[in-house]
Formats: sequence, structure tokens, C-alpha cells
Amino acid sequence: PTSTKTNAHALRSLVKCQEVVINESNTFHSTQEKFLSNETNKTNIITLIAKYLEEDGQTVIKCGGDADTTIVSEAIKLAFPKKETPVMVVADDTDIAIMLLYHWRGEMSDIIFYSRKSQRAWSIETGCIDLENKEHLLFVHAWSGCDTVSATYGKGKVSLLKLLNQSHELQEH
Repeated sequence: PTSTKTNAHALRSLVKCQEVVINESNTFHSTQEKFLSNETNKTNIITLIAKYLEEDGQTVIKCGGDADTTIVSEAIKLAFPKKETPVMVVADDTDIAIMLLYHWRGEMSDIIFYSRKSQRAWSIETGCIDLENKEHLLFVHAWSGCDTVSATYGKGKVSLLKLLNQSHELQEH
């Protein structure tokens, strides 16, 4: 099916992999990127992992296409109503962090966003306290580049946020 990530997937598909028989005893000797370039391999490994997680009593949600919105939605559901313990989201996707910042409210538990790439954790609650013009966050993110929209040349998220904070006229629009 066509999605907002079809072009990104097409670029990645320049690396081709044969279909691999996936089971508990099989070993694959290549890169993760090559293995996942084959959609059948990706589907089969997700199915196998989901089976083991479900057998362990874990909740598994399979997403068709882009999972960002589902990840954020589930984190928000877990955070509301407010509890003693925070919700942890492990992801390396800026889109997820931005959506969590936008949708977080004071009546929710804190959500901790952890990036494996940078090995850093951020409190969404603290980020929201320090964030001016939160209501414009999704616009700034989309305009400055995200999974589905190309960035405006030379205007990153920080410079666009600064410009927005300084311009009441831009905020009105």
C-alpha cells in the first residue's frame, strides 16, 4: 500500500535481500538493513516477535504503515489519568517527540522520551513547561521538515520557533 513513507522505502530498497526462512533456530548472516529491505522478511520477523511477546503476556499492536501516530496515541492513553510512574517511550523519531510535546497535558503522567541513538532521556512534561507557543508546534515541525514534508531550505526547527516567538503577526496566521 502507498503511504507517506513510500519514497523513503523506495530509496532503502536499492539494497535487495532474498526471502529468508524465519524460525527460532535460523541464523541470518548479513545486515539488518539488507534483511529488512525485503517486505516479507520484515512481516515475518514482526509476526514471530509479536508471538513471543503475546505469549509473555505483553500487549502487541500491529500498525499498518507509519506507526508514529499509534505510538503517541498509546503513550497518551497510558499517561491519562495521572499516575505516580511516568510512561516511557523509546524511539529515535523526532516526529514522535514533537507529537508527544504537542498532545501532553497537565492532567497526565510525565512521559519520558528516550533516544537510543543519543542515549538521552527527556521529560515531556518539563519540555512543555519550557515551550512557548505550544499550539504552533505541529505547524513549525511540518514546515521545517518531518517524515511527510520537505523542509524549507535554510530554516530549521529552532530558527523557525525563534521567528514565531518574536512575530505576533506570524502567530496570528
